[in-house]
Amino acid sequence: MSTALLIGATGLVGSHLLERLLSEPRFTQVVSFSRRPTGRASPKLTEHLVDFGTPGNWASLVRGDVAFSALGTTLAQAGSQEAQRVIDYDYQLAFAKAAAAGGVKGYALCSSSGADVRSRVFYS
Repeated sequence: MSTALLIGATGLVGSHLLERLLSEPRFTQVVSFSRRPTGRASPKLTEHLVDFGTPGNWASLVRGDVAFSALGTTLAQAGSQEAQRVIDYDYQLAFAKAAAAGGVKGYALCSSSGADVRSRVFYS
């Protein structure tokens, strides 16, 4: 009997992960946090539509056993490197902090292939 938390459920990777979590018998509840509805209906699914920029409004809802993050964007969608960093880094960090404060024991972050803090390429 476990609860999975998911951010990024409406994106390419996150939508596939959502399907896997909903079909996984180990999880009795899946809670998604996103800017728009997933379009998926399941008795196991609870959706919270949030503004990731205001964690004070949603951080108290981050309660469960394991959190999964598939949140991310492209430079083209974000419009600038600064905006992309907010989504790919700041929002991730805010959710991870909320998960830690909420007693979440596990956290899995899906990052880009070849991610390296020393990369000269901004995205990587």
